[in-house]
Amino acid sequence: MKVVSAFLILLTFLPVLGGAEDEVREVRVRVLADEEVRAAPGWQSRISSLMNAVSGDYERLFGIRFTVCGFDGWSSDDSLGTLELLLDALDATVSKDGCDALLALTAQKGLASRTLGYSLFKEGVVLVVFAENTPSLERTLEHEWGHIFGGAHVADTGSIMNRLLMGGEFDALTVRVIRLCKARTFNGVDFPIPREARRQAIDIYREICDANLRTPAAGRPSVTAPTSADVGVSQQLRAILDETGRNEMFFLDDAHFLLAGIHLDEKEYDEAMDECRAALKLNPENVETMNLLGIIARRQGRIEEAIEIYEKILGEKPRSPRFLYNMGIAYAKKGDPAKAMDLYRRALELKPNFAEAWNNIGELGLRSGRLEEAEAAFRKALAINGAFALAHSNLAEVYIAEKAYDKSIAEITLALRLDTGSPFPYNVRGNLLFAQGKTSEAVTEYAKAIALDPGYEKAYYNLGICRFEEGRVTEAMANFSKAVELAPRFAEAHASLGYCLLQARKIDEGIAEIHRARELGLVSAKIHLNLSYAFLLKNQPGEAIEEARQALRLDPSLAQGHNNLGIAYTKSGKVQEAAQAFGKAVELDPSYKDAFANLGNLMMVLGKRQEALGHYLKALAIDPKDGVLHNNIAVLYFKEGSYEKAWDHVQKALALGAKVDPDFREELKKTLKRKSSTYGERKNPCAD
Repeated sequence: MKVVSAFLILLTFLPVLGGAEDEVREVRVRVLADEEVRAAPGWQSRISSLMNAVSGDYERLFGIRFTVCGFDGWSSDDSLGTLELLLDALDATVSKDGCDALLALTAQKGLASRTLGYSLFKEGVVLVVFAENTPSLERTLEHEWGHIFGGAHVADTGSIMNRLLMGGEFDALTVRVIRLCKARTFNGVDFPIPREARRQAIDIYREICDANLRTPAAGRPSVTAPTSADVGVSQQLRAILDETGRNEMFFLDDAHFLLAGIHLDEKEYDEAMDECRAALKLNPENVETMNLLGIIARRQGRIEEAIEIYEKILGEKPRSPRFLYNMGIAYAKKGDPAKAMDLYRRALELKPNFAEAWNNIGELGLRSGRLEEAEAAFRKALAINGAFALAHSNLAEVYIAEKAYDKSIAEITLALRLDTGSPFPYNVRGNLLFAQGKTSEAVTEYAKAIALDPGYEKAYYNLGICRFEEGRVTEAMANFSKAVELAPRFAEAHASLGYCLLQARKIDEGIAEIHRARELGLVSAKIHLNLSYAFLLKNQPGEAIEEARQALRLDPSLAQGHNNLGIAYTKSGKVQEAAQAFGKAVELDPSYKDAFANLGNLMMVLGKRQEALGHYLKALAIDPKDGVLHNNIAVLYFKEGSYEKAWDHVQKALALGAKVDPDFREELKKTLKRKSSTYGERKNPCAD
């Protein structure tokens, strides 16, 4: 009667479910059994019965119902001697097959684990030892499903969430956590605790941490196995319980770990760091906590420190796909895409169903313009996990680059349906609208992304692109600066900020930002193009020629590169080379007004007025509202004796706000009057 009375007491102080909490959350569970479990007679019916019992408790207490949606087998590797290693291997190879969660059972002999169960919180995967004793197995399942719904180990020996499984009921703090995490995600990618519940979760986890420190049993328990008639304990569990002198604080780090995870996902890096330190104080060897430290270091721009942490972790766990993947991200941030790609590939060799690794391979391809490779990688990620909203958003980016706008819209819509609180689809929708020439609408989408995540550097960057396109260079500069502030290693933002500074004639500052982008690993023809422009502004044609050549080595079809090369050659007095460069620019881009205008300027210098006029007229056909072109054409017509045409272009130049030499205008006016007096019957175009 001990357990029953404890439950009755529990009901007196736990809040009654009400309102939205009354809705039952159904969790579909795929059950896998290794070969040893499958050899046990009636194992399926036994697990069904146990899961029904656990489901009844969870539905009554938390509004969570477990439904077994299938039984299958898996092969446990006898060379893997702990539950943790078995679980890593299981997660690397097995799919949920459309279910929410996975429950695996093993009866492998000789396991060295100190626990009867192990779970992966984000992934929604549980592995338990298939014990002969039914009550202990049921309690293990209750305990591990508690972890899946945000439960942490507690020092309270009366709680199911005590690491030694001594208690018969859930403690009040755990009940609050599980109810709060009832709506957790099971997509295996996002941090599971809903955003709207995280502030409350932080408060509860802090209470758990404080309660664990206050509990006398937390320090050095001396325990005996419960002997009540209604609570049986297997010999395996009893062996663990009978160990005395173990410092159980070692197992109480997970509340701090969960706090660190929340703060990390909320981009509260200092708070996350504090919780990691608190967790490591309790459990100095926990590589999962060290992994969080690596992520924090990486996100704060301390890339070398992050890599050192991952190298240390991989020294202990060299075949961990997750840690290889995380080090790959660090190298990508460092500007070493080849090393990042190698690490992602190694992670996939160990875990072929690693959707996030495929997504990151796609991002490397997308960033470098390898669209077919990127699309294939994103599709592989989505074949593994169709609920991966970020991969849908990234695939939409590929379709934007390919101008397949309908396909892009479909992927964005799906991403928004999967995760309405994610900023990524709004950012991509902004990119789509910008590509369609709808800049003001794109700005609205980027603002939505920033409202959802004020620390989203890519949205600020894209907003800067829009502002620059609108001619609002100062605002663009502010947006790029914000992106750099949020992500100091954001190479593209440094490059764009540099170009804005060049436009503002802050040339040395602009060059410094562009060089920083190059140091961060950005390999782009446009970087060299912008540097060539900067050196032209500094009147350093030699350096401008070298940078333009570098741009053209990377992209021979870059018309602007040939144009800048032509300007630099002109400044160096190499007129033939300049003419060839400008000619190549207009050949590559027949709508390139500036290149036609520069050819016209060059022909003027060479005294080839007819050729110059031809090039100017082609430029004017592209942009009839260019006042400077009208002025130059007026000068040529004057030199050719076509005074009325010259006057017509002077008037158009003035109407467009272009500067016309007053002496030239006056001379043209006098010439027209002189001609008019000679041919008195003709109308004088200069008449008032």
